[in-house]
Amino acid sequence: MQGAMIVTSILTAFTVDTWLLGKQNATTERKHLEALERDFEIAKARADSSLQVALSCKEDVFTLFMAIQQGTSDKLGRSAFTMMIKAIEYEVFSIPTGAYDAMVSAGEVKILRNRALKQSMADFYGGFEDTRVSEAQLLKVVFAFQTSEVFAQKINWAEIGYSTMFPDEPLGDRLNALVASWTGDKAIYNWLCLLMASQDAVSEDYVFLGERIDQILINLADELD
Repeated sequence: MQGAMIVTSILTAFTVDTWLLGKQNATTERKHLEALERDFEIAKARADSSLQVALSCKEDVFTLFMAIQQGTSDKLGRSAFTMMIKAIEYEVFSIPTGAYDAMVSAGEVKILRNRALKQSMADFYGGFEDTRVSEAQLLKVVFAFQTSEVFAQKINWAEIGYSTMFPDEPLGDRLNALVASWTGDKAIYNWLCLLMASQDAVSEDYVFLGERIDQILINLADELD
């Protein structure tokens, strides 16, 4: 009889400890989920912003590309230079990782019970590395173009800066002739093609990341609700 009571006491204590541990894990999990949700809401806003910058840049590159191809670049006026600065603009996507890093460093990733959430986060971080590759390629093209001889001779940062400050100022004869000379310039034509392709690759990656973040936020909302 006494032995049975001892066994019952041990089992009861074990059950209570298991219940307390489960309750503690559930509380810790919720804190992680709430922190992850905050971080990924910020990440979504940043991904959307980076995408809009890439699409806007690609649009201006295409406008310049078509004007040069059709021989109408001299009709762009100051906008030729303001569009050129948009053509070499970029925004590197960044993600807040505080919540994820805290969970990993505490060794508490295993507390997350939602397998779909874990999978969507794995998809996101895998795609994030691909984005870094396309961003690096874009930056490489932008830097090479800015430091090229054709940029120094036919575009020039001084003219871009002046046009940015005074976008309505008419071009003089010298600058009109300079912009007109872009037509038929295979070097400028080639650079714009490279910029367009690089911005396109980056924008595709931002779309992919945005979709992955949306899925993560759905999974997080399901768990928190």
